[in-house]
Amino acid sequence: MKQKIAILLCAVMVLSCCLLAACGGTKDLSDSKYVGTWKADSMSLLEEEETIEDEWLLTLNADGSAVFTGGGEDETENCSWHETSDGFKLTGDAKMTFEDDGDGIKTTVLGVDLHFSRQ
Repeated sequence: MKQKIAILLCAVMVLSCCLLAACGGTKDLSDSKYVGTWKADSMSLLEEEETIEDEWLLTLNADGSAVFTGGGEDETENCSWHETSDGFKLTGDAKMTFEDDGDGIKTTVLGVDLHFSRQ
């Protein structure tokens, strides 16, 4: 009896994995207001705000992929993104959480707030 239950549980787990894999495709984010290219235009630490001269770009694609380029260097991070209740989150090479602040998006890196506006 125990062997039959174990076999049944294994069969259910395998079926569940197959169903999750089939249904777990990339979510279409084409209707998201965040799809597009964003540029970091300012940063602030405590009360002090400064304009960013280097070009930091974040491109969010409708298929859930993202590219983060910046710092005046030829450094590019390929990652993916998904929406959250108050913005979106990057996963992969660049792990960051972005919040919608009304006129753009912002994130905090090492205590510095970075503000991005749409390009």
